[in-house]
Amino acid sequence: MAKIKKTVKTKAKIVLKNYRKPPVSVAVLASGRDSDFWALICATIDANIEELEDDLKGDGFHDLNPAEYKIRTEVLKAKLKHLALLKETPDNLIKSVSEETQPEENHDPYS
Repeated sequence: MAKIKKTVKTKAKIVLKNYRKPPVSVAVLASGRDSDFWALICATIDANIEELEDDLKGDGFHDLNPAEYKIRTEVLKAKLKHLALLKETPDNLIKSVSEETQPEENHDPYS
């Protein structure tokens, strides 16, 4: 039984060691960001953000008790935050891919 567990762990290490991320091109990500499709997605996100801001500023929650009011407003604020982050997705992907492709500097003082 112990030998089986050891074999499974060894095979898992080999698989993880040989795993390679698929190549991602910054140019492909940039073209996707600049496409009409992403512009449509951003326009939809902007419309949703405006709707949530109107709900947040509106009088719809004033009849709730304080605990419910706080929960509902916090949920709306969280949704606004996540929608804003969603709009930044292509830029964040480009940034992460660009950082991965940069060579690491050698910080060895003895080299």
